[in-house]
Amino acid sequence: MEGIKENYYHGGQVVDWTRLKTVLDVRMVKKDRFEFLLSWTDATVGDNTWVAEEHIPARLHSYLKAFKKIT
Repeated sequence: MEGIKENYYHGGQVVDWTRLKTVLDVRMVKKDRFEFLLSWTDATVGDNTWVAEEHIPARLHSYLKAFKKIT
């Protein structure tokens, strides 16, 4: 899990979404544009990553929509 932020943002590597542990937070960056703070399995708190909604697989969008409603 080491370097997930660097790999995602700088190396252009594909994220292993099976390692997603939970969504911790959501923030609006522009009108109708959101980022989600994601926690990863076998990672430390420092490896939590803000990811733009459009970079998250479509199969997770219903979960993200529900998360936005409760926050």
